[in-house]
Amino acid sequence: MTGKHQINQIVSRLRQLRQTMRDRGLDGFLATDPQDVSYLSGFSGDDSYLLVTGRGAALITDSRYLEQARQECPRLAVIQRKGPLAVAVAHRARRVTISRIGLEPAGLSLEAYKQLGRAIGRRKLIDAQGLVRRMRIRKDVREQAAMRRAIKVAEEAFLVVLDQLRAGITELEVAGRLDFEMKLRGASEPAFSTIVACGPRSSMPHAQPGNIRIKPNQPVLIDWGATVAGYRCDLTRVVFLDSMSQSLRAAYQSVLEAGRAGLEAVKPGVSAKQVDEAARAVIRKAGYGAYFGHGLGHGIGRNVHEAPSISRKSQDVLEEGMIFTIEPGIYLPRRGGIRIENDVLVTKRGCRVLSGLPDEQNWAVRK
Repeated sequence: MTGKHQINQIVSRLRQLRQTMRDRGLDGFLATDPQDVSYLSGFSGDDSYLLVTGRGAALITDSRYLEQARQECPRLAVIQRKGPLAVAVAHRARRVTISRIGLEPAGLSLEAYKQLGRAIGRRKLIDAQGLVRRMRIRKDVREQAAMRRAIKVAEEAFLVVLDQLRAGITELEVAGRLDFEMKLRGASEPAFSTIVACGPRSSMPHAQPGNIRIKPNQPVLIDWGATVAGYRCDLTRVVFLDSMSQSLRAAYQSVLEAGRAGLEAVKPGVSAKQVDEAARAVIRKAGYGAYFGHGLGHGIGRNVHEAPSISRKSQDVLEEGMIFTIEPGIYLPRRGGIRIENDVLVTKRGCRVLSGLPDEQNWAVRK
């Protein structure tokens, strides 16, 4: 059931959205991305749109979600559609007399956009890209609390699985155990498809786990996260059974120092590209610049990848309340990769690392 605090949170978000709608000359806004719908309504189902007007909001869903929607969205009109979503939206728009409807194209497939255009009229659909993105980019206290719980679940599960790590276990076994342990601790699902890559395969940043068996003295890269109350976390650690080679020790230390340099650069008003460069400069100076190809981090919340982007090309400027990853990496083809990833909250004067797992070299070598 929906609690009083969540209802107040939804009311506040809709009030903020309506102010932005007025500023942009919109008399309606259609949320189509499931995470935007949930953020603005509290609805946790799927295959539904939220139409917000200057005075009300209607969740348009089907019979599968009708009872759930009425429980989760007590302040909203809940409309059961009998046909296509686009037709139901058009009917509601005519009923409440709105003609300029903002939407975020990124939350729609091309076919869904065409269907809306045919049902409503393309001239009435206004590109409002970034409207909800700007609202979601800063996390309030309740969102931060949910993400802390997700991190706690993910870390506790990881430590259990880490104690079970043995030579001969496959990557798939490790991923399966980790997903299971997270669910035992309250995760609704993994935050994304868990990555486990051992040996030379760890040089592929997004390698999917397979039937490869873990061997001593090789890196085991684990990238995982939990989803709790609709919010996600994203963590990465690299561990070794028995020992770590000298060449990978050097890479590990560079990644460790790069992450710390990135954290030191985080504070409100700083550009995201400055944070990326602070970490990247450490890796470049160590001679590994060519082996760090992705951005330093990304926003995280209801989606595992959302604004802000912490990269060389980012136009984002850090604000208090943003939560994102800091995840420098060095990937040496046919040898192995090192990535250390933490989730970070921007505070009034700097940042707070929300994840609490150790990351020192001695800890990473499991005897």
